[in-house]
Amino acid sequence: MDGVLKLGTSSKVGGFSFTVADDITSVKIYVAGWKTTPGKFTINGAEYTTTTLSSNSEYEAITIDTSTVKKVELTTVKGGVRMMVKTVEYYK
Repeated sequence: MDGVLKLGTSSKVGGFSFTVADDITSVKIYVAGWKTTPGKFTINGAEYTTTTLSSNSEYEAITIDTSTVKKVELTTVKGGVRMMVKTVEYYK
């Protein structure tokens, strides 16, 4: 998947989830804070904060082990904190 996905609004959290194929052992998600605001979010329950900002066209890579848990769930932690997802890479 490649493109840009903005998650969250002024008052609501945003998120998405997907399930990977059995032969996928890890997923790398490139994320950034929306424009000039750091992003706070969870991936499969683990909390992350990125100070990398989409206004600088920079994204931080986060690798998720999918060797046993095949579902990836990403959610912003609260309303008013937006973030950008640029690319999701799958690895066998």
